[in-house]
Amino acid sequence: MNSMSPVQDVGQTPRPVRLALVEDNAGFRRQLVELIQSEAGWQVVAECSSAQTALVRVPAAAPDLVLLDVRLSPGSGVDLVAPLKAALPQVPILMLTVVEQPDIIVRAIRSGASGYLLKRDVPTLVQSLREALKDQSPVMSPPIAQRLWQLAKAAEPKPSRTRFQLSPREWEVLVLAARGKQHGEICQELGIAMDTVKNHFRRIYEKTGGHSPIEVLVRLKEGRGLLDDAPHDP
Repeated sequence: MNSMSPVQDVGQTPRPVRLALVEDNAGFRRQLVELIQSEAGWQVVAECSSAQTALVRVPAAAPDLVLLDVRLSPGSGVDLVAPLKAALPQVPILMLTVVEQPDIIVRAIRSGASGYLLKRDVPTLVQSLREALKDQSPVMSPPIAQRLWQLAKAAEPKPSRTRFQLSPREWEVLVLAARGKQHGEICQELGIAMDTVKNHFRRIYEKTGGHSPIEVLVRLKEGRGLLDDAPHDP
């Protein structure tokens, strides 16, 4: 069903990328729909304003990508991640929010979210959506990644890569990803090919059992609950 890029058959026009949107603010939801559908090759196939509606309409729409608000009224978008992921296991789910609380971010990622984007980053939203489809890797707004990275670093000043036998290059790739760098930026920073970056991530996840750079950092520090105990924003 899902293909990480628009489907193209010989002799046919590629079908658009199908996106499902869950956002309870009607005005902001309309802004997002207009932004996404103004892009060639993109189509919003489901618009939901509540968790209850999303559980029915999103899987039925068979999207290639889900954009999910963290704070729904009533309910929480984070609680939707696991059931939506179960229904659409190959479909990336990106969280969209103003919330920067580390515990919520980590809970969303561990539930199966593929990224965490701030609403103030809407001007670069489509670029982030493309990254999620193209690289099949976690996408995170740089301020979010930087905040989690700093929190993890502060909890243990000298993180060790030796526990899981990460190579020096794998460690470099992990650190850049944790600081918010996307695959293409890591390629440029280290002067290596895209396939090489993807192979490094594959080996990092195989060695650590993590599914995202932030989760790997938590495992490296032997404190899987490290970020879950972070204080909430006032």
